[in-house]
Amino acid sequence: MGDFNMQVYWENQVGSRSQEIHERLQDPRSGNSKELKPHQLRRCKRAWVLATFEITEEDEGPFPKFVAQLQNDKTQNYSLWYKIMGPGVDQDPEHGLFEINKNNGNLYINRKVDRERTSIFKLTVDALQKRTGNILDSSLIYQIKVKDINDNPPVFSKDIYHVQVSESTAPGQSIFKVEATDKDEIKHPNSIISYYLVSEPKAPTGRMFAIDQENGTITLKNCLDYQKITSYKLLIRARDNGPQIQHSSTATVIVNVDDRNNNPPTFISHTASATVSENNVMAVILKVKVTDGDQPNTPGWKAKYTIIHGNEKENYKIETEPDTNNGILLLIKHLDYEHGRERILQIAVENEEPLFTCPGTNVDLRTSESQIMTVNINVLDENDPPLFDPAEMLVKHKEGLLPEVVLGRMNATDPDNIFKNHIRYVKAHDPGELVSVDKVTGIVTTLKELDREAPYMNGSVYDIIIHAVDDGVPPLTGTATLHLHLLDVNDNAPYIVNNNQHMCTNSNERSINIMAADDDENPFSGPFTFELMDTKVFGKKMWKLSTAYGTSSQLMSLQDPLPGVYAVPFKIHDQQGISNVNVLNLRVCHCPDEVECESLETHRSIGVGTCIGVLFASLLLLLFVLCSFLFCNFTNKMQTNLVPDEPNGSLIKYNEEGGGAPCSADFISRFLPEENGHLLLHGFETSGTLQIENENLLKHKGFFQPSAKNLTPVNSSPSYDFNNHNGLETARVQFYNDREDLQDHCAPHVYMHEGRATSIISLDSLTNTEKRDDFN
Repeated sequence: MGDFNMQVYWENQVGSRSQEIHERLQDPRSGNSKELKPHQLRRCKRAWVLATFEITEEDEGPFPKFVAQLQNDKTQNYSLWYKIMGPGVDQDPEHGLFEINKNNGNLYINRKVDRERTSIFKLTVDALQKRTGNILDSSLIYQIKVKDINDNPPVFSKDIYHVQVSESTAPGQSIFKVEATDKDEIKHPNSIISYYLVSEPKAPTGRMFAIDQENGTITLKNCLDYQKITSYKLLIRARDNGPQIQHSSTATVIVNVDDRNNNPPTFISHTASATVSENNVMAVILKVKVTDGDQPNTPGWKAKYTIIHGNEKENYKIETEPDTNNGILLLIKHLDYEHGRERILQIAVENEEPLFTCPGTNVDLRTSESQIMTVNINVLDENDPPLFDPAEMLVKHKEGLLPEVVLGRMNATDPDNIFKNHIRYVKAHDPGELVSVDKVTGIVTTLKELDREAPYMNGSVYDIIIHAVDDGVPPLTGTATLHLHLLDVNDNAPYIVNNNQHMCTNSNERSINIMAADDDENPFSGPFTFELMDTKVFGKKMWKLSTAYGTSSQLMSLQDPLPGVYAVPFKIHDQQGISNVNVLNLRVCHCPDEVECESLETHRSIGVGTCIGVLFASLLLLLFVLCSFLFCNFTNKMQTNLVPDEPNGSLIKYNEEGGGAPCSADFISRFLPEENGHLLLHGFETSGTLQIENENLLKHKGFFQPSAKNLTPVNSSPSYDFNNHNGLETARVQFYNDREDLQDHCAPHVYMHEGRATSIISLDSLTNTEKRDDFN
C-alpha cells in the first residue's frame, strides 16, 4: 500500500453451544423469505477487514495519490462494486478529498490536506453486487488519520506586555507569566513549547529576572530600586520541540516599577526656636522642613509628623502642608506663662507608607536621629482669664424649693501672678430666670419656687452658666456651669390625655380607650387606678370600666345612649394615692363612616344663594308692611278729622292693648324638678347631656326645651350640686334668673298714652239761635 500503514482487526463470531433454530427470515434487500432448517452452529470468519490508514499533511502529491486498497473476499463468488461515503468524500469538511476505484477498491487522495483543519476522517464502505446493485455485506467504517508535521510556530497572545511591579517586591517572587500556543498536534514535540529570556537591561546588581522554561513564569532575582531604574524591557522567546525542525516567536515584556517607601524623610535642621504669646491660640509657631528621596506626592514621600515629647497637656498640634511636605506647628490651647517661660518639644517624622528595606541589607527600620527635631519655645506673658474651681458644680434639691434659698457659691481666681485683677460674676444662661448671682461673692440664690415639671427643665436637670469677668486689658472671661438637679415630689395628679372623645351609635364598637398620664416620675406616677364616679343616666346604669388598674382603661356603654354630649366624671389615682377628678366629654353621635362623627354644620348651614333669596324676600315683606301701615294711618287720620256741618261733640278712641300674660304657678312649675331631684331637661344631670343635638326628640313630652347655649357644663363654673336640696334650690333660682326673656311674661306692663286731653266747654253754656232741634 505504498507509504501508508494499515492496521487490520479480525472479528470472530463463535457459537457457545449447539441449538436448533426454526425461524423464518425476511431478506430486507431481496424481499425473499426462506425457511431455515435446524442446523449446527459453527465458527466462521467475518468477511470485512476494518483498518486505520495514515496520510501525511501538506503532502505535495502528485495527485491523485494512492492511499490503500479495500478488499472483500466475496469477490471470489460475485462481481463487486465498491462505494465510499462520509466526510472528505460527499460531505464537509474537505468535500471531494477522497475517491475510490469502484471496480478494484483502490482509495485515492486528490489534494493536500491540513491537519490543523481536520485531523481524522471516517469513511463508510459498502460492497455491492454489480448485476443487482444489492449490498452484499454490512457497512464498515475506515479511519484515515492525518499525520502531523511541524508546520506551525508558537504564538504569544500579545506582542507587548505591560507589567506593574512594586519596588518592595521581594526577590524570588513571580511577577508575571507569559503563555504561547502551537496549533500542531497536542502533546506532540511539535506543540510542546519552551520559553527563554533573550535579553534585559543591565543593572548594578546583575541579572534582575529569570523565566521558567516550561511554564513561562517570570520571577524577580534581585531587589528593585526605583531611584536607579524605573522600567525594564525584557525579550522573551517561545520555541517548539519538533524533532527535525523547530519554530519559534518572540514577545516583549515591559516591567514598570512602582515607587515605594525605601527612603525615610529627614529634617534639614535638627534644632529650632520660636516665640509665642500664651493666649495666641491657633497661631503658627514654626514651620519645619524635611527631604525625601522617594517620588513626590506618593505615600512613600508624604510626611507624617508627631510630637513625641513636651505635649503632655495637648497644647500643640502639628500638621503637614500638602504641597511642600513641610510641618506646621500650631498652638491650640492656652499656655500658662506662670507655669514656665520656656518649653521644649521633640518632633519626629515618618512617611504615610511604612519604610521597607531589601532583604539581606543591614538597614535599621527604627526612627533615626535624622528623623527627630528639637524645638525651644519662649512663652510671652498676657492677661489670663479667671479660672473657676471647680468649673462644674452639681447641686441636688427637692422640687418646690422656695425663693431666697442659697444653692451654692461659684469661686473663680485670677491666675496672673504679677498683676492681680478684680473679678465680677455674671449670670450668662438661665432661661427660666430661676436664680440670681452675686456679682462680688458668686453666691447663687433662688428667685422663685422650683418646679421640676416646668417647661424650661431638661428632664430633672437645669443648667446655669456663670461667667467670671476680670478688669484686665482686654477683659477676659472664665466660664463655669451649675447643674441643678431637682428631685421629684408627688405634686401632680393624674389626668386624662384626651378628654374629648366620641362614640358612634351605628357602630358595633361601644367602648373607648381612656389614656391617663402623670407629669411626675416613678414612683409618683402610673400605673393608675381608675374610678368611675357616676355611671347612671335617667336612673339607669350607663357606663362601666373594663379594667381599673394600668396606664389606660376602656369605658364601655351598657345601654344605647341618645345622641348628645355626656360629661363622664373619673377619679384617677397614682401609685401613692394622689387623685384628681377628670371629666370626659363624650359625644354620642351618628357616624356616616362608622369612624368619625357627622359634622354639626351639616344640619345648620344653608347655601349662599338661599341666604340671598331669604334676605331679598325679607326686604320686600318689610317694604309691604311699611306701605300698609302708612296707608292705614292716613285713612284713620282722614276719618278722625272729618267735622260734621252741625256742631257735634266727639270722643277720641284710643287704641286698646291686651293685658299681661298670666303668671301662674302652673307656668313656673315647668322649671321645677321632679321628685327624684332631676331637672326636666333631657339628660341635664351630673353625667348627662350638655348639648341636645335634636331638640325635637322631646316635644311629645310637653316640656319646655331651652337652648343648649344656656346650659352650664358639669365641670364649669358656676356649678350646681344636684344631689342635695340646697344645691337644687340654688339651681332653680340660678337657672330661672338666666332666662330673663321668661320674666317678661310675669312683670307689670306700662302702656303708651296716645293723643292729649281736650278742653270742651259745658254744654249748658252753648246757645243756639235756631229752634229746630230740641237739645233736651
